[in-house]
Amino acid sequence: MKSFIFVVFVVGVLALTSMASAQNIATAVNQAEFTVSNPLVVEAESAPAGELAPGVVYYIATTGDINPPDAAGNTTLDPLLWTITGQPGGRVTVTFNLPDRFADPDVGADFPITYGPADGLFDNTQAGDGLTGDVFDPRVPYTDFVGSGGAADVYLAFRVSPPANLPAGDYFANFYCTVAATGL
Repeated sequence: MKSFIFVVFVVGVLALTSMASAQNIATAVNQAEFTVSNPLVVEAESAPAGELAPGVVYYIATTGDINPPDAAGNTTLDPLLWTITGQPGGRVTVTFNLPDRFADPDVGADFPITYGPADGLFDNTQAGDGLTGDVFDPRVPYTDFVGSGGAADVYLAFRVSPPANLPAGDYFANFYCTVAATGL
């Protein structure tokens, strides 16, 4: 008798379990989809070019002004400029990989480039004058905010000192500007 009651009890539990699993249950899936694009772009806009005289120390300002005038008499060159586009109000960190020399591999010569603590300029108003904005030391990472229009300009000033015995040639240097989004 005990085994019959136990079998009926087990069969009853199984029946209740199967009834519970046979209830009307429905599942719906709602899939969200996002396209992620790179919201941060940095573009090299312009770079100075001119004629330098050996033995003269030149300062090329964020405005593109050159002091003293170059060997051709130019007092203004194109500024060294990058434009950042990104999230309006987004925080970005600017880091430069700065060359320490201009070089001409054809003549096998080079001359030094130096930077000062106020040779970077970050303009999130995009005034376009190389004067408006926050001055910073380009030798260390700098953090600021993209302007409300979604853009900012970064200018770089530097000094060059072609030695008096420098051979004539076409001297080049690559200036790298890296921009990282670091928050809102």
